[in-house]
Amino acid sequence: GWKAATYASLVVIVALVILNIVSGSKKLHAGDIQSLVILPFDNFTGDDALENMVSGMHSSLITDMGRVGGLQVKSRTSSNAFKGKNMTIPEIASELDADAALETAVTCLGDTICIQLRLVRTSGDEEQLWVADFREEKSQALNLYNRITKEIAEEVLVELSSDEEDILAKERTVNPGAYDAYQTGLYHMNQLTPQDFQKAIDYFQRAMDLDPDWAEPHAGMSVTWMFTGFFKIVRPEIATPKIYLYMDRALELDPNSSFAYYAKGVTAVWTEWDWEKGEKAFRRSLELNPNHALCRLHYAHYLFCQRRHDEALIQATLGLKLDPLDPLILSLYAVVMMDVGEYA
Repeated sequence: GWKAATYASLVVIVALVILNIVSGSKKLHAGDIQSLVILPFDNFTGDDALENMVSGMHSSLITDMGRVGGLQVKSRTSSNAFKGKNMTIPEIASELDADAALETAVTCLGDTICIQLRLVRTSGDEEQLWVADFREEKSQALNLYNRITKEIAEEVLVELSSDEEDILAKERTVNPGAYDAYQTGLYHMNQLTPQDFQKAIDYFQRAMDLDPDWAEPHAGMSVTWMFTGFFKIVRPEIATPKIYLYMDRALELDPNSSFAYYAKGVTAVWTEWDWEKGEKAFRRSLELNPNHALCRLHYAHYLFCQRRHDEALIQATLGLKLDPLDPLILSLYAVVMMDVGEYA
């Protein structure tokens, strides 16, 4: 009897050891997840008219999570390139060289926002790491994004810096109508056409009218006017004063607006030809959001204007990794390659 009991105990111990080894091999370690793609949001509200706003929410979450320096977050355009494509999550992640993917579905978008999220590891077999369901008043949307960012950072074992902790800890309510207008303005701004720039200006203005102390609509307006001047849609003497008007107000309301510092860098370099001011603004923008691909490419252009080719190449390569399927990123990257002699 005691021999049988000993053998049975031995079998149980061996089984537990094997189970521990197998399950332990799947345990996430710090550094396993270094890059993330946030897939286009699924609109399950039943209202197709909300599609632009849902797209703006996708862009906002990418911007919010982009502030985490220890995680490379792929940019909006490359993520959106797979919308509606018949591809698995690991296939999409492989195309973008991402270690994990975040699936998000918006199930209600009225006075309340309902979001379902699923985080999966994509190296090897697809493995679910985290799942969450949020229901929040629209006025708390900005705080919700901060909460999601912090929870995902904790889940993938990315340590936040004290500055990142402070920024994500700040709470702010937002006027629900201003939130809707801002998200729709972001969608139109990102289309990069003259007609959409005008729509973006109209929506950002509506957001500012409804919530004049919210910094981001001012920053969005500044960047939109920057694009209209940069692409020669309007004359510089019209665009430049408006860039500074909205940019200065955005930074007054929020000194940590990466968006506003990006506009400041581009305008300082290519309108004022103030090299020192431009570099300070680019560097500050990237400190606040290391995952801003377009800022990295414009900073790379500044660097090759300064004949700092090695630094330009580093910034351009980082920007391309963040948004490898964006035509604007690709063209700006090509100019850097041409400047450093990489013609192929």
